Amino acid sequence: MLECHVTGVPPPSVSWQRNGDVIDVTSADYTLSQINGTCCLKLKRAGLQHAGQYTCTATNSAGTATSSASVNVICESVALTQARRQWENYWRCNP
Repeated sequence: MLECHVTGVPPPSVSWQRNGDVIDVTSADYTLSQINGTCCLKLKRAGLQHAGQYTCTATNSAGTATSSASVNVICESVALTQARRQWENYWRCNP
């Protein structure tokens, strides 16, 4: 989950981007929430395709502010497959 803390007068509108592309608020991949100035972007189920640079943008009549973070996704199934291969190779070499 990514959090962005936002305040301003008038209250700013908030949008999220991944690699410069606006994240659709109706996307099945994400849940967006905003409570008392804390804006959250939650990945429902992270996959390798979700890795990238995420940016929270807050805009009102006074201007625009952004905050960014890089997200790296490590695919667990790949790690498990590699571990299984190592285990199988160990038993072939050490019967």
